Amino acid sequence: MRIRVRQSAAAAAAAAAALVLSVGTASTAVAATKPFPHVTLAAATAALLDTRSLPPTGITLKLVKHSEHPTVIAPCNTDTPQVALHAPGVYTFYRAQVTPTSYVAWVAGATTFATPAAAAAAMNSIKSVEKTCPKLTVTTNGGASTNRRIVSGPNTINGWPGYRTVDIFTFTVGKESRTVRTVDQYFTKGNVVVDVTLLDGAHITTTKGAIASVNAAAAAITKQLAAG
Repeated sequence: MRIRVRQSAAAAAAAAAALVLSVGTASTAVAATKPFPHVTLAAATAALLDTRSLPPTGITLKLVKHSEHPTVIAPCNTDTPQVALHAPGVYTFYRAQVTPTSYVAWVAGATTFATPAAAAAAMNSIKSVEKTCPKLTVTTNGGASTNRRIVSGPNTINGWPGYRTVDIFTFTVGKESRTVRTVDQYFTKGNVVVDVTLLDGAHITTTKGAIASVNAAAAAITKQLAAG
């Protein structure tokens, strides 16, 4: 009897342990998040060509250019310095002429790397270069122009860590001075680095509104890329 009791107790303990293990495993499986997909160049291209990613502005945007090529980033919004990402990339350029002398444009790009580590390293390179950018750049070649950086710092879009900058670019065309507000958002997840830029030459919104528009566009793109 004692032997049987001991065997029954052991069996009960084993069954309980198995149940706990089973419940724990099931809980872990439920809690586990879906792994982020490996983004291909084709998937990135499809996401960037979908104009639903661009918030409505009350104007009609036209696709000016779509190109696939290795990506070069200019974090300071000047010719130098540049960051070559050394991976397949795609970018799209949408533009709308609002008045004869003003326009709004969106530039969206994505670079697909072989591994998440390579994408993270590229993002770190962009941030490192941006930290060296001057707050004010004055150019006199080909006409006077100034680029004033008014915002720079880390930012997160839908859980994608990134970096945001805002510039006020003033230039002269003939005797006329014009100003363009530029909002750049870089962000990364998995094997892809994405950059979204709004060039508001028509001043259709405030700086706060321009940032909100870029955030909305970036959020839509991240959602499409995460869907795989």
